[in-house]
Amino acid sequence: MVAQYDNYQVPERDRLCTAEQAKLLAEARNESECSNVSAQVDAAVTRLKELRKAAAAQAKPSTPQTPGKAPAKGPVDMGRCKPVPGVDGKGWDCRQVMGAFDQYTKYNVPVSEQVCTREQAAALVAAKNDASCGNVVVQVGNVLKKHGYGAKAR
Repeated sequence: MVAQYDNYQVPERDRLCTAEQAKLLAEARNESECSNVSAQVDAAVTRLKELRKAAAAQAKPSTPQTPGKAPAKGPVDMGRCKPVPGVDGKGWDCRQVMGAFDQYTKYNVPVSEQVCTREQAAALVAAKNDASCGNVVVQVGNVLKKHGYGAKAR
């Protein structure tokens, strides 16, 4: 249940349990307490999903739809997920952008610091511009390093 927090990038302040606390609850085998906490976690995740869905719907421009015709898909707004002058990105494969993107959840990088969204990373990969991808991978790597990626175990 606690794994859902990472999947949906629930901020630390909104989390009810750590993985260790959830494990202790499970070991105690107090089913009523466990299901109570599980229901609270599900409610928190559901609320977050609804907030994100509402924010995404609000961000979408309303365009009149012609019946039977799929809406025209415009270019993806690349936001911060684009090359920055002076960042050396040679020798990287575009697919590494997606791999780097997936590390955000693992290292609990706040959304405000993330260089790419999944949609933007996918757009970079589709463009197959390895120089731009490499530049962006380096930027993403710098953010991940700040959050403990590649740190040596003590």
